[in-house]
Amino acid sequence: MVVIGIDPGTASTGYGVVRSAGSRLEALGDGVIETSPTLALERRLAEIHARVAELLDLHAPDAVAVEELYFGANVRTAFAVGQA
Repeated sequence: MVVIGIDPGTASTGYGVVRSAGSRLEALGDGVIETSPTLALERRLAEIHARVAELLDLHAPDAVAVEELYFGANVRTAFAVGQA
């Protein structure tokens, strides 16, 4: 089974890819998708989307895990990062 884990963010989106075989785990890759703060939000989101789509095509995961977001009372930050 191959699983991709994603830690979303508009500036930096982290990811890791693992494969399990029985009780054994193998790291297949990891990295950070960084976008420029000078780009418009829609361009940043398009860039993140394209890179995540590449990861999905490359690794053909059986499951994807996305980190849950928690920002408490900071609604503006929660909304911006939630889009990623």
